Amino acid sequence: TAKARQTETVSQGTLNVVMGLDPVTLVPALEPPPLSDLPENAESTASVAQHPQLRALYSFAEALEAGEDRAKAAWLPDFTLKYRYNRRYDGLMPNNSEVMLGVELPFLFFWQPQGRVAEAHAHTEEVRSQARQTENELKLKLLKTRSEAESLRTQLLNFSNQIIPQAQ
Repeated sequence: TAKARQTETVSQGTLNVVMGLDPVTLVPALEPPPLSDLPENAESTASVAQHPQLRALYSFAEALEAGEDRAKAAWLPDFTLKYRYNRRYDGLMPNNSEVMLGVELPFLFFWQPQGRVAEAHAHTEEVRSQARQTENELKLKLLKTRSEAESLRTQLLNFSNQIIPQAQ
């Protein structure tokens, strides 16, 4: 018992030093903290929607939707206009200029833009499904944690209200 009192005194002094107090000061008797209430399900569901991993997946899906819109715009024809002036310094041939007009018609080979649109749509749907799967996994993790917390709370209340008073 003398060894236990010595260990208790040294531990109290160490705790006082950590808290920034004089090591000789006695630590007051500790009180058990009050039992807090569990948060409501609505708050938990809102916190899942704000999870960083889920928000990142939704942002990535929005970026891929923009890429899908860009792929849909590939059906439109592209017009190019080029002008080139050739100056000859050797004097053998005259200076000349060229004007070139180019038209690219992607709908002539319809499978190319159609394939790009389908590929962009597939990527978007893949990320959306990953986001849904991640959201479901987070909700499941929250459900497991909540049920475990409720079980522990019930056990603690049973111990403090029934088992300990009966044992005393």
